[in-house]
Amino acid sequence: MADIQHKRVAMKLKQACEETAAQAIAATTASGQASRIHGKNRKFGSRKEAMQQKIAAAKAKREAKEAAEK
Repeated sequence: MADIQHKRVAMKLKQACEETAAQAIAATTASGQASRIHGKNRKFGSRKEAMQQKIAAAKAKREAKEAAEK
């Protein structure tokens, strides 16, 4: 019985950590600093991945700005 509870707690903790990491990455890409993260704390596996996230964030920001203007 305790094993099942431990597994449930571990799964909830894992999910919370993944959500927090996703939020941190989203905040970083939104601020336009994704390319700088690669060398520091390794949120992205490579510089290429960091640049792709930065470009995606810029596109999303541009689209949001256009939508707000309408």
